[in-house]
Amino acid sequence: MNTVNRRAWQFERRIVTIMATDVADYCRLMGADDELTLSRFLTYRQITEHVIRSNRGRMFGVAGDSWMAEFPVPLDAVRAAIETQRAIKRRNCLLPEENRIRLRIGLHMGDVIVDSSGLFGDEVNIAARLQQICAPGHLVLSEAVVRSVEGQIDVAFDPLGPRQLKNILAPVSAFSANLGATAAETGDVACEAAMQPPQGHDRKPVLAVLPFQIHRNGPVDEFCGEVFADSLVNGLSRLRWLPVLSQWSSLRFQNGQRSPCEIGRALGARYLVTGRLKLSGSQLDVTVNLIDSSNCHNLWGRTFALDPTSLAEAQNDFTTAAVSALELERAEFARLSVKKKEDLNPWELVRRGTWHLKKLTEDHLAIAAEFFQTAVEGDPGSSEALIQLATCHFSDIWMHSRDAALLRETEELARKACLLDPQDARVYLVIGLVKLATEMPERARSYFQRSLELNPSFPAAHCCLGSSYTLAGEPGIAIAHFQRAMRLSPCDPLTFHFLGETALAYHLIGEWAAAADHAERALNLRARYRLAKVVQIATFARSGEVAKARAEIEKWPGAFFVREVERLPFNDRSWNATLIEGLRLAGCDATDDGRDED
Repeated sequence: MNTVNRRAWQFERRIVTIMATDVADYCRLMGADDELTLSRFLTYRQITEHVIRSNRGRMFGVAGDSWMAEFPVPLDAVRAAIETQRAIKRRNCLLPEENRIRLRIGLHMGDVIVDSSGLFGDEVNIAARLQQICAPGHLVLSEAVVRSVEGQIDVAFDPLGPRQLKNILAPVSAFSANLGATAAETGDVACEAAMQPPQGHDRKPVLAVLPFQIHRNGPVDEFCGEVFADSLVNGLSRLRWLPVLSQWSSLRFQNGQRSPCEIGRALGARYLVTGRLKLSGSQLDVTVNLIDSSNCHNLWGRTFALDPTSLAEAQNDFTTAAVSALELERAEFARLSVKKKEDLNPWELVRRGTWHLKKLTEDHLAIAAEFFQTAVEGDPGSSEALIQLATCHFSDIWMHSRDAALLRETEELARKACLLDPQDARVYLVIGLVKLATEMPERARSYFQRSLELNPSFPAAHCCLGSSYTLAGEPGIAIAHFQRAMRLSPCDPLTFHFLGETALAYHLIGEWAAAADHAERALNLRARYRLAKVVQIATFARSGEVAKARAEIEKWPGAFFVREVERLPFNDRSWNATLIEGLRLAGCDATDDGRDED
């Protein structure tokens, strides 16, 4: 009787494609800054896991800075590897060279042993050895994988020849995938291209600023038109959420002989910003238009009047005002509003959520949070989704109460977004707001200042910087920052808040007329704005108009005014007492019960 080899029945076997990944220079990065490196590494690994799952793969064998994944189809494995490297490259472009985390990926396919704890066999070991000979930021494939995907994917494979791998008996023919030059090889130009993809990349629209046209000669020449356009490109790039093409891409359309639709197709840009400079006597008029290149519709236009005697100052004033005024988000919402939620990709979900967020009502905040959460789940590596969800959380805190757990979650989301995009001014704004809410205005101020270093045209950051002075007991300094915010964005959705904060600062320095005026203007924009109503009532009482103050109290269902003042996170609680005293002069009782009103 023949004996049966029972060991052959003990294990399940199957043919799979293995993707082996590790972090290059991990020890050096950890030695330089272990906490920052670990946080960034965990985020990048989460991005990789999301890419693997979306390509029908499964991660296993996680050990320190390395991990593996299995795929039933070679094409899925190669796509996942390429997507991973490109996603990491895009995010690395936002970081200094010495802080960039780069992955090495090896791919091989064959028959493996399947066990509950993982996959085993020579094929797994070959994938790991191929990863070890891979250059950072690239991927190396075995010949078996290359032959399986040839003709199915638009990527060239460069032969590396037979390679003798450690502890592998026979040489393995290896290939590298030609993903294009790395950022390290081409410097800023490659980095710019990764940050500013053409239309269709990640399904995001793209914006291009065309060279400005000159109406007449004189102190305003062709060079001046290029300078104004280039300055606007730099300003718009700070918005972060919308890719903006380099000015070099647009210079070939300087003669204005092609239609917006043709230019948009040539550049891969959905939105075009055009401009015209005209010198009229002692005034320089700069007219700017926003055009949808898909249909040549003019979406927005405005003329800015500048002083031509100092073109450098005029250029800065124009850039600051134009960046704040361009209605890009409104144009994007109009485009996306006709699509069903289930048809939206993560980036589009964020844009829809942003529209609801700016309504600043309880119902709209709940809808916005749902959009942002879905976007984060769809793309956990999206810094835009993370920062918008953090902003949404803080808006909820601001409207209701300072919930400690939600404050911690808000700061964690903002810091995670910061790791992905440390040049985004909004992440520092949100972290600063958390510090402000926890009665640390001086610490908050440093975050607001950093936010403004990155985006000097950020109205909310100017307002928050002013608030940090008010809550630190320096309301006189705060007023100029509030006024700057309103000059930058006269029609901002937060104008009611800018006015309310200005009213509070004027009240605290005893300028009753200015305080009452700004409070009234804030309430005209948002009738149930609590801070403005509190300041209005206290100001009426302090200025001797007690009857007027009491008449305002009667209009509100519920005397919650004192409790509202107690929520204000002043460093020195005597400032709260100053406001409360004004309310008591008006007849408010701290023991009264009442419901919060928006």
